[in-house]
Amino acid sequence: MTACSFIGFDQEILNRSSTFDRKSHSLISWMLIFNCIIFYLGTFHFFNIAIKNNTLLYFIVFFLSYVYLSFTRMIIATHDHDLSYFHYHQRLKEFTPDVSVILRLLIVMIFAITAGAGFMFWTTEGVFYSVIESLQNGVYDHQPELTNILGLKDNNYEMLDNISDRILIMRLVLGPLRYLLIAPFLLTAFIMLLPFVLKMYLPDLSNGEYEKLETEIETDLVLSNYQYSNDVINMLRKNKFGLPPIRYESHYDPPFNTIPRYPPLEIILEDPKNSLVP
Repeated sequence: MTACSFIGFDQEILNRSSTFDRKSHSLISWMLIFNCIIFYLGTFHFFNIAIKNNTLLYFIVFFLSYVYLSFTRMIIATHDHDLSYFHYHQRLKEFTPDVSVILRLLIVMIFAITAGAGFMFWTTEGVFYSVIESLQNGVYDHQPELTNILGLKDNNYEMLDNISDRILIMRLVLGPLRYLLIAPFLLTAFIMLLPFVLKMYLPDLSNGEYEKLETEIETDLVLSNYQYSNDVINMLRKNKFGLPPIRYESHYDPPFNTIPRYPPLEIILEDPKNSLVP
């Protein structure tokens, strides 16, 4: 199995595409595989704070990584070109990202935020435990306001090992540089969104030869399935009831059905010579 087929691209179609398409889709596939590794590591360190049971931790992280992989395969390999437009014009309608594309990218952002938080906790873990050790050794006893900010009671420093307290402590440590905490989020989001942006917004890929061949095959499948369904219905009409072949149409452009017919239902005589079923 190649990287392209693992991600969800059709290897047979890629083999018939240009060299640029093959190399570009291969690059995007490896980027997504790398993103899965990033998401796994980031998610592991995110949940490692709250989940102490290793078996449960690995199960949750593996399950979320599988969900992420499945979601990325779905949106990267499913390009919604207008089949009706291609059928009548024999060219792709220029792809323009719509609300559904934006929503899918926002969901990827949620995955990226989770992984970014994990990397932030991972990279600042040493500083966090250094602060906890200093608190336990009484280094900050002359600063009672710090205890109030952290919400400590009876010097119970173990209660600080949670997500919100880690962020609060790192903000106090960094001071004016606390905005650096968003760096792991920005970097992770950039890396995880990059393959989708390339695939959807780069014209040579979003409207390239691979997409044209894939759309052509999908259009032929829709047309052949439509014709075959009508043929089977008319074969049953003829063989079981001795009725002539007919076709019911509710649109002017079957089977794509983008232009409704008025009145909405019309019965059309079917030509037996065009049948796919003998």
